Amino acid sequence: MTSTTTLKTAIEDLFGDALTWDDKDTTGYIPCPGREKHSHKDGHKDCRVYLSGVPTIWCLHNSCEAEVKEANENLRGALRAQGFEPPPMTAEKRDRQTSKANNLRTARRLADNRDFVFNRFRWDREEIRSEVADLAPSRQFVSLITGLFGEDDRLWMGQPFETGDEFKSSFAPSSVWLDRIGCHLGPFICPNPFAPGTADRRAENLSDKRYFVIEGDDCSPDKDENRDRCGAIFKYATGVKPKLKLRAVVDAGNKSLHGWFEYPGDEIYRWCLDVLPALGADAATMRLTQPVRLPGVTRDNGNQQTLLWISK
Repeated sequence: MTSTTTLKTAIEDLFGDALTWDDKDTTGYIPCPGREKHSHKDGHKDCRVYLSGVPTIWCLHNSCEAEVKEANENLRGALRAQGFEPPPMTAEKRDRQTSKANNLRTARRLADNRDFVFNRFRWDREEIRSEVADLAPSRQFVSLITGLFGEDDRLWMGQPFETGDEFKSSFAPSSVWLDRIGCHLGPFICPNPFAPGTADRRAENLSDKRYFVIEGDDCSPDKDENRDRCGAIFKYATGVKPKLKLRAVVDAGNKSLHGWFEYPGDEIYRWCLDVLPALGADAATMRLTQPVRLPGVTRDNGNQQTLLWISK
């Protein structure tokens, strides 16, 4: 039993309804087997099941280490009984595994010090807000497109389901999108351009890796505080490792801010995926083809999606 699909099915059989998957079906989330020992508040995504390589249960909390270790032994024993054999370990895979282990140790330290990070790097929405936020919605849209993309960059905009040959019109050069001002736009955009002629929002169809977006969706149950803590994540990511370069901030019109960052290379990008969820960042939003909120559009709750700041 070596195929990803078969392995995924076996893990689903073991955990049942307690297991949910991320958008790429490579990471699952379960209640931690040692959650009674947690000294900090539980989050839905704190305890994870990693599917790649040797399936592994990992929890953001330290206090449940013994229970998680036992759960891993039970998981792998059950999979071996069904015929699972781990793939051969190449030097590249070993290096990636070591890097991920280091990243997850950093994530645990960060999770233990969330309040310190949110206070030390506090960057409230009103502090982020610049004069661009006072522009008319159409001008905010223009500011984002002209500030981050060239006129020939082929961009996707629309609803998340609008991808594939029947939605070719959702893919167009930025110059075409600028000509469509006044028509219905968005409410989503992908942060990276696509190769000419493509009409499918898949990573292999990107023309290049240019940006990724960080959103804090699990920083605080209070919407206003959650937005402010998103700002703290952005400031932390630009001021400490990995010292990302922030290009724009969008208020999503609900409880979160979206930070547009320049793509930092594969190694640091993986660091962000592994570590920043410890502060409440959503790993799914960091996907390079993930639809994110487009400024200048009113979302379904009646709130404006607003461009708060853009680099000059």
